Amino acid sequence: MTTLDNLRKAAKRWLNALREGDADARARLVRAYPNAPDPATLRDVQHALARERGHASWIALKKAIAETVRPGTQLTALLAAAARGDATAVAAILDEHPGLVNERGLLTGHTGLRTALHFGVSHEAVVKTLLDRGADPNIRDEGDNAFPIHFAAERGDLPISSC
Repeated sequence: MTTLDNLRKAAKRWLNALREGDADARARLVRAYPNAPDPATLRDVQHALARERGHASWIALKKAIAETVRPGTQLTALLAAAARGDATAVAAILDEHPGLVNERGLLTGHTGLRTALHFGVSHEAVVKTLLDRGADPNIRDEGDNAFPIHFAAERGDLPISSC
């Protein structure tokens, strides 16, 4: 399943929650899209979802996803370096592109958008490098809705929790 498919499903779940009168879902919508109509449509929820992820529109989010998953991008290089435990490469990429530190992307063989911290959580040097560069340990991945620390605990890499 692609990242875009996951986002579409997330938007539909959110819309269903709104239709069921979920107050938290409505509050989330208003935070992301203050002028959202009531009742909201799927298009409104998609717009809010895009805004939550820092994009101006659903179309902009789709474009960013298409660019993110293209092999050879700097984000892909960062995620791959983190996954293989190459703290030197992670630092070098972030020297050139510091804004990538909290960006989420995909690597082949994984589902859902994840940050470099999610991918590198089993490598202490990578974790320290990313945290020193401002990585946010409270960003959830898209697939499991998990924090990086959840990945560490699942793998038994508990010394990482002290970073």
